[in-house]
Amino acid sequence: MNKIYLITVIFLTTIYCSYAEDVYFKVIEDTPTWDGSGYLGQDIPKGTIVKGYSGVRLNVGHRIISQTIMLDNGDIESVYASALIPLETEMLLPESLVTKSENIYSKIWILNHYVNALASKDRNKVWNYDREYWERFTARPLDEYPGEWWAEVFLETRFVQTQTGKVALYRTLLLTQTGIEMYNSPDVIKDLLIKNIRKEGNGYRVTVIDDNDDLLDHVYGSNIPWSDPSKREFFDILIIPDGDYLDMYLDNLNTPLVTFASVDEVFMKELSSLIMTKSCNFENITWPRRANGTMDYPPPTDMNNYKTTHHTTDNLRLRDAPNTTSLMVTTLNKGSAVQVLETGEMQTIDGISAPWLKVLSESGYTGWCFSGYLEEVLKPELVAVVDNISEEATQIEPVTQNSTEEKTVPLWVLIAIIGAAVVVVGGVMLFILKKKK
Repeated sequence: MNKIYLITVIFLTTIYCSYAEDVYFKVIEDTPTWDGSGYLGQDIPKGTIVKGYSGVRLNVGHRIISQTIMLDNGDIESVYASALIPLETEMLLPESLVTKSENIYSKIWILNHYVNALASKDRNKVWNYDREYWERFTARPLDEYPGEWWAEVFLETRFVQTQTGKVALYRTLLLTQTGIEMYNSPDVIKDLLIKNIRKEGNGYRVTVIDDNDDLLDHVYGSNIPWSDPSKREFFDILIIPDGDYLDMYLDNLNTPLVTFASVDEVFMKELSSLIMTKSCNFENITWPRRANGTMDYPPPTDMNNYKTTHHTTDNLRLRDAPNTTSLMVTTLNKGSAVQVLETGEMQTIDGISAPWLKVLSESGYTGWCFSGYLEEVLKPELVAVVDNISEEATQIEPVTQNSTEEKTVPLWVLIAIIGAAVVVVGGVMLFILKKKK
């Protein structure tokens, strides 16, 4: 009995070790297979273990998210990514993070600097983020190209016809339970196969292997510190969800990789318009927000008429509504300048009674804040009046001093006048006394 048990353990260990150098997936539902030409192959039954071959892919036209696998006979086939989970994983990612065929238009992960580009109406921020990579991709300096070249390169293969029109769905993150696919401008793919997922803090530690080692030095340029596969085959990515954002780190929180934002089709339509025509409409855009309501970039605001009216006396939260329970927009640092737009109701906070004020910050954020921690600055017109008074006083003062000096009376004249006055007064008094007698 012991021999059988020992042989079984050795056999299972051998099988596991043979798997250790690769990533294997378990089929959780019966799924068809198809080859690179789209021809259907054999169905794979639930419970089958298959070897991961390359990363996940999205077929926008057919709304299919696939995973490429290798069968026991060596055939390379594609299957539905949703039909697989990592064989060795401790848990699965929340479904809210996973890209699904039914939400490919409503939940699109893009690089955070795309949000910055649209918010600032500056399409150049897309390629300025990693100009060095773009120049390496084009093999010559960007300045040598005509003005519209990069927009065409960036968008040429990413168009899809949707209900709202022709939109470039250039998502930069595809996330499933078995793989991570990341795009960088203009069309470079980073494929990662997921071996294990485990909970860590408020995020997830995901152990991955890179199936495109030759791209490590090119994807995201020098901005992203990818692990060197020559030193270790597997490495960990920390995925921290935060509202509409995903923050990614390599191994630990001290090594940030990249931040993605979740946006919808309307957002992408206006981003496409900005890149193609340098114009966009913000009327119906929903901007991504952190879990606490804050935004990484302020939404577009007309700052032409901005005038500072107050400064913050402490770090102060800017909120969606005039109360302490509404979502935060951002935190204004002590000394931040704002312009008051509207006055709300009175409230007592920290023993201070003051109204809520709707303000526009110097950095472009609009929201409500408690005015107990705001200090009014001197109005510009009062400053001008004070300055004028000071200038006039400065000019008058020397004249007054000169006039005093010019009108100074000699001492002997004063003594003579005083003496004469005494004689006159004395004579008058003497005359009055004699009359009385």
